[in-house]
Amino acid sequence: MTTKTPKKASTTQSTQERILTVAEQLFLRYGFKGVSMRLLTRESKVNLSAVHYHFGGMEGVLRTIFERHVVSLNQERHERLDAFLTDSQAPLASAERLIEAYILPSLRNPASAKAPRGTFARLQAQLSVDPSPEVRRVIDGGYDEIGTRFAKMLRKICSHLSDREFLWRLHCIYGSMFYAQVDTGRTQKIGGFMNMKFDQADREEGIRMIAAFLAAGMMAPATAPVGKDEKRVDQEADKPVSDKPVAAKPSSAKSAAPRSATPKARTSRRKSAATAASSDGGSQA
Repeated sequence: MTTKTPKKASTTQSTQERILTVAEQLFLRYGFKGVSMRLLTRESKVNLSAVHYHFGGMEGVLRTIFERHVVSLNQERHERLDAFLTDSQAPLASAERLIEAYILPSLRNPASAKAPRGTFARLQAQLSVDPSPEVRRVIDGGYDEIGTRFAKMLRKICSHLSDREFLWRLHCIYGSMFYAQVDTGRTQKIGGFMNMKFDQADREEGIRMIAAFLAAGMMAPATAPVGKDEKRVDQEADKPVSDKPVAAKPSSAKSAAPRSATPKARTSRRKSAATAASSDGGSQA
């Protein structure tokens, strides 16, 4: 006796996949705001109710596209960061390994991806500068946790930098990563003008080169001293918390001086001062 696979489940999955595949291409071509529901339903050959039923709307479509790529990507990142914590190396080597652990999953093309990573990588880089609230919610929801974990780990290695300089250099890491994802062909063109060939066939070798470059930048000497407030915060963070109550500081003589108890006494002093001033010759011109 043979069993047949229910056609309804298969049809539902194929409808969802078709909507997501078409939407990913349209978002890449026109941007999130440039894709209307009418355009999406026409190109994916579904009706409006199908999009609302499966995804709830356009933001739901974008979120699902991100989730099917980002969930596995972030899982690998967490695993690589966990592995990094088990090793202890010199600061520069540590920074290089940490950066490589973070950028590698997003820059190479894993065979396990459900959809071509190249398309999503370009879409991700494009939407990273999209100010739309819907896009920001999707991207922040996908990357805030892993991004914060990576930044905190890198901050411990780069303790020689002020907060401001650390964040500027971290900003450059993200910029380098996004540009490497997009692959506009600009570097190949410039290389051609110089009779040089830019070969990206070995992506993992290129990622190691990028990580080494970025680590050297993060570990370079600070261009500005760490601010007093930042030093104070760092020093306080390293101190163990004491259970003993803090002793009250003695008041200064100035602050301890009693003030007049009543407005009448203060008024009397002002009159006395005015009388003394007039007896000395009055106000000066």
